[in-house]
Amino acid sequence: MSAREVTDEITVDMLPATGTSYTTFDDVKGSVSNAVYGGSTAKSETNIQIKKSADFFYIVVPDGALKSISIEYAPSKTARDIQIYTSDKQIISGSGTAASTLTSSSPTWVNTTGKNYFVLKTSGGAAYLTKISVAWEAEDGGTVTETVAAPVISPADGSELSEGNNTVTIGCDTEGATVYYTIDGSVPTVESDMYSAPFQLTSSATVKAMAVKDGMNNSPVSSVTYVYRVQGVFSLVISEDELVDGEMYIIAAAEFDMAMGNATKQNNRPAVAVVKSWNNLENPSDQVAWVQLVRQDAGWALKVTNGDLAGKYLYNSSNSKNYLVAADEIKAVATIGVSDAGVATVKFTTNAPKDWIRYNSSSDLFSCYGSGQSDIALYRKVSAVATPVIVADDENNVTISCETEGALLYYTIDGSAPTDRSIPYQPFSVDRTTTVKAIAYLGEESSAVATLEVKVPEMMSLAEFLDQKPADKVRVNGPLTVIYQNGDYMYVTDGQGSNVLCFGAVDDVYVNGNTLQYLYGRYDEFKGLPELAGPVCGPRGEDAGEVEPQTVTSLADMSRYALNSYLTLGAVGISGVKENNAVFTDSDGNTYNAYLNSNYGVAYPDDQTVRYYVTGFTSVYSNDKDVSLQFTPVSFVDEGTATGIVEISSDNDAERETVWFTIGGVRVESPTVSGVYVRVQGSRAEKVIL
Repeated sequence: MSAREVTDEITVDMLPATGTSYTTFDDVKGSVSNAVYGGSTAKSETNIQIKKSADFFYIVVPDGALKSISIEYAPSKTARDIQIYTSDKQIISGSGTAASTLTSSSPTWVNTTGKNYFVLKTSGGAAYLTKISVAWEAEDGGTVTETVAAPVISPADGSELSEGNNTVTIGCDTEGATVYYTIDGSVPTVESDMYSAPFQLTSSATVKAMAVKDGMNNSPVSSVTYVYRVQGVFSLVISEDELVDGEMYIIAAAEFDMAMGNATKQNNRPAVAVVKSWNNLENPSDQVAWVQLVRQDAGWALKVTNGDLAGKYLYNSSNSKNYLVAADEIKAVATIGVSDAGVATVKFTTNAPKDWIRYNSSSDLFSCYGSGQSDIALYRKVSAVATPVIVADDENNVTISCETEGALLYYTIDGSAPTDRSIPYQPFSVDRTTTVKAIAYLGEESSAVATLEVKVPEMMSLAEFLDQKPADKVRVNGPLTVIYQNGDYMYVTDGQGSNVLCFGAVDDVYVNGNTLQYLYGRYDEFKGLPELAGPVCGPRGEDAGEVEPQTVTSLADMSRYALNSYLTLGAVGISGVKENNAVFTDSDGNTYNAYLNSNYGVAYPDDQTVRYYVTGFTSVYSNDKDVSLQFTPVSFVDEGTATGIVEISSDNDAERETVWFTIGGVRVESPTVSGVYVRVQGSRAEKVIL
């Protein structure tokens, strides 16, 4: 019977832990194979969390021969080393000599021990993994069982729901599969709700789903988390006259984009992120507490109307503790003062010294204090019309939109406050820096005013950009030709002697010879190296042909070249390699420092007994004390290697056609700048220095 390889991909949703508490298990079935796994893990966000210096994952029942184990480290977490221990029989604790160690640079182990039982163990602190992959060589028709496709939940993870936009659908690509789901974040089983039709959510939720079918492995668990937003605008209270019995308010931090939540955190109220726009707080999630002011003789009772605390009244419960708790009846009332700037003072009229509601930014909670911490503010629900959104593109075209269906938009461009008598909206453009203000109306009700200063960038040439060093965004006119791009690093030239390094993500991939009609960006320097920071690329132009580097045969001439010059040094020896640093030496003994940018994907050649033609850019080195010039390579060509030169056919040999190549192997019509070239004439190739 033949064998084939199958790979189990173990993710956090397949394991029983639902939070940061560690859960022990020995019955987790593989996602593809019939192997059974055990261990002890916790859940950290969407990651498998592993105890420090502890055994955490092992095989209970193998499925054939163990071929390999791979891990995928969680982004933005410390990548702890993980040891692999193997045995001929089941082990649940790693000891003795490890068979191998998995690291961030070597995350895969291929089994050559012939042993099929294993334990994974961390070597230091806690580790966080997004996935563990275990490959088996299983017998066809024997232990291999197909797995049901993972359910697809829509809308996608992280989507925001609201009234009228709250329908959830679940599908599965495996025909005949039955889907089970939960909406409370728990792992679904066949005892969970069976999916039969789209459903609506009316609150924030984590939806999880799995699919099953007779004769197949259950699918992996799919999971999405939604935030439900309550449509509406809450306006900053700037007068005590705006405190109204029975009205709804949000208690927020005055200087932070955080509001009081409707759950409990350490006998206090957790902070929930909100969106503020000028003096408004828009479309808060349902996790924000809606507090109703209830008038009492001595002040105001604060009644929470939603979430876990719905129907309960806030108060300070302790003389010695910073507590803000809730009770079914009114335990205390508060006096409320409001400044013109919108800072609210909410103090309970108890004798407890810690009676003042404040925001603790270090702990992200709202509590009661006697002094200190951050100011709070009150926001009152006043309108169902969403604040307009004003957007200006790179061509200074202005669009205004509003999430409130049927709302009418009006705007001004002279700095005045808009009304329903201002300019009715239709798309427009501006030719100078302009303050645009907009308002939305739905019947008699109006939105808050939105404001955007549309800055029209100054236009200039690349030479002017390098000379004037503008701190604000400008438009650098072209045509500009791309010399080199690797990720966030792109060099361009105007073809007239000015080059610049563009640093920042761009929305396309460019190669040598591509042209741009213009670039947006601002001037910056990295330790003295000129940069165009935050580049935004204009439309492409007609390709100009590859930009050829200037050739430098003597390193003594390097001082003649400006920063960011595109050069080929040659040929040079390489010595003194230490991490990214090295020293180049020409045939006359002249030297020049080099530094490899690890983001460029190149490395110094292993063989440093030969000389190389090195192509790259002039750069600068600074250690905050000394500044010196250096060279940043992007390619190395062995002096004795004619790379990139195609074979010359017998026909060419007969006609003795002359073909030119740069030393880097790029074919050119004929040399246009001085440098080192390879001239091929028939079957003869020779180096030519012009």
